[in-house]
Amino acid sequence: MDWSADVHYLADNFLDRYNTYWIGSRTLVGAWISFAPRRWPVRVSLEGKNLGDRRVEDVAGFPLPGRTVFIACETHVGSTPR
Repeated sequence: MDWSADVHYLADNFLDRYNTYWIGSRTLVGAWISFAPRRWPVRVSLEGKNLGDRRVEDVAGFPLPGRTVFIACETHVGSTPR
């Protein structure tokens, strides 16, 4: 089983060269966990982004998605070693 967490802190800054469009600081938290049973050629992963459900914008001013969860299932067919 593998897992990880991340925190992205972006300080307040201006988005244009004339310093007219200001955006405040924001902190985004994410995490993921991955599990692969020993005898099965399958790996299942679960990833969460923006777990704090912050309403933030990207550099162009477009809103980023709120809390997002991804589920993935990976398999190897044949005799491919892991």
